Amino acid sequence: MSSNKLMTALLSGGLLLAVVPFAGLGGLSVNVAHASAPGKIAFKSNRVPGGLFVMNADGSNVTNISSSNDYMPEFSPDGNRVAFASGRDGNLEIYVMNADGSGQTRLTNNPALDEVPRFSPDGSKIVFISDRDGNLEIYSMNADGTEQTRLTANTVSDYAPAFSPDGSKIVWESYHASSYYDIDIMNADGTGQTLLASHCGDGVAPSFSPDGSKIAFGGTPSVNDIYVMNADGTGIVNLTNRAGANMYPSFSPDGTQIAFTSTRGGNYDVYTMNADGTNPVNITNMVGDDYDASWAPGTVPTPPVQPTATPAPPTATPVAPTATPVLPTATATAIAPAATATPVQPTPVRPTATSVPGDVVSINKAEYTVSKGQLQVQASSTNTSATLQAYVTSTGELIGTLRNNGGGKYSLQVAWSTNPLNVTIKSSLGGTTSKSVAAK
Repeated sequence: MSSNKLMTALLSGGLLLAVVPFAGLGGLSVNVAHASAPGKIAFKSNRVPGGLFVMNADGSNVTNISSSNDYMPEFSPDGNRVAFASGRDGNLEIYVMNADGSGQTRLTNNPALDEVPRFSPDGSKIVFISDRDGNLEIYSMNADGTEQTRLTANTVSDYAPAFSPDGSKIVWESYHASSYYDIDIMNADGTGQTLLASHCGDGVAPSFSPDGSKIAFGGTPSVNDIYVMNADGTGIVNLTNRAGANMYPSFSPDGTQIAFTSTRGGNYDVYTMNADGTNPVNITNMVGDDYDASWAPGTVPTPPVQPTATPAPPTATPVAPTATPVLPTATATAIAPAATATPVQPTPVRPTATSVPGDVVSINKAEYTVSKGQLQVQASSTNTSATLQAYVTSTGELIGTLRNNGGGKYSLQVAWSTNPLNVTIKSSLGGTTSKSVAAK
């Protein structure tokens, strides 16, 4: 089909998406110089020493700001702070730090999974996801970690929330057990939940344009591309229109460009392109994987001198799981930056203090899609409240935390540079199992 014709795709479930590829893209990634948008980009990388990095929007002046156990960076609107998730204590929690990596402070403290933090436009709030009530739901808290409140209560898993530019709305993706995602929107207080687009793929991560008129997102069930649509869910347009995995879009502060993750160069790199999909440019282009890009204003900070003292453990009282809004009982405790640049492997999930595991874990599917660079794992536990994490069996490297889909069913679909060959699932209740990974 020619690039100037309308292509309609009837996805499973009956949603009709109008996908209009831009003329002239040709699906090629070309390193053509183009004017860089303002601001800086934070991203996750497994390059030495690993962890979170900050760079100029053209890929220059790359600076390491945190340890290898940290993920999902998000700049505050003023560019002075970065919120992120970390598995440094064996469980994903949300932290915040200064943009130079100093002043690392833990905001959540409970046995559940807490991740994907996103600031409100005024910097006063952070939305995030947690399974503290038995299912992945969207929560909100003050930027200092207080007043943690659940916003959704759905039977599906809710993921990747993001505020609208005026702070009145939150857009997010919801995962269904049949392995597809919807894009939904609600008021900032959790009311007025409305479906925007159905049967999208993985790596959706919806993100508003700075003027609030557009929403960018990644993936369909069969093709991992970056799309943009109107804020009401209409007018879906394919921006990348090429093979390989293209995911996790983030608009530049002026709305002229989009940063995203792509495997078109053979591994995961951060790219930028114009907001209409033209001029995609690889701005990391190094050995190793670079992903989870977050675009924000500011300047690349000078890294601080790391202290030699052993970081003190957090003393904040854990927030007890509850179906009602959760109020922390202690202020967040500052965590000193890591004392060395040597990568630290995440601490495995610790079983409960008993000689007998509290559950039995099984892996129903472990499959690696070579063409997309994606690993998919489906597992089950005899205890529906367990938290399951996947590891590379040969190295012990943490792959990620599986989504709890209810009924003891869990799933994980993640970008991974190579086939791990064998994965191990470990449960927070002590169960563990391994399985070889099939390639396709």
